[in-house]
Amino acid sequence: MQHSRYEVNREIRNVLLRHDVDLLFVNYSLISHAVYISGHLTQSFHVEFSIDLIKELVRDLRNIPDVLDVQFDLDNWHITSSASSLKINKLKVKASAADIAFLDLDAADDNDETEDEEIAEAHRKDGKRQSKKRGRKPKTFLGNQ
Repeated sequence: MQHSRYEVNREIRNVLLRHDVDLLFVNYSLISHAVYISGHLTQSFHVEFSIDLIKELVRDLRNIPDVLDVQFDLDNWHITSSASSLKINKLKVKASAADIAFLDLDAADDNDETEDEEIAEAHRKDGKRQSKKRGRKPKTFLGNQ
């Protein structure tokens, strides 16, 4: 019995989730009874897969009804899959997509804190200038007591 493309894609997603694949960094599709997986294969919380876990993942994907083949285009693993063999090699990657995303977020957080401090300092200085012009005591801000 042939299953709908929707049902097979749902089952592919379920298998990936069962194996704790981080779907933020992996794309998958089904084309002519072949599953294509690309991106950066990692588990949630950026834990790397072992070769044994990848073998189990491939086995489970192949056991999905209407799936005849599984193909990979990953930046951190070289996986060659055929009906009778499976070759898995870990690739050296300078920085993963996950690392880059975290670096960008950290940099953005640092910039936000610096900008907030600069804005607060500008407001303090401006408040002192305005008070001197009017001959009043400067307003006290939370960070300036």
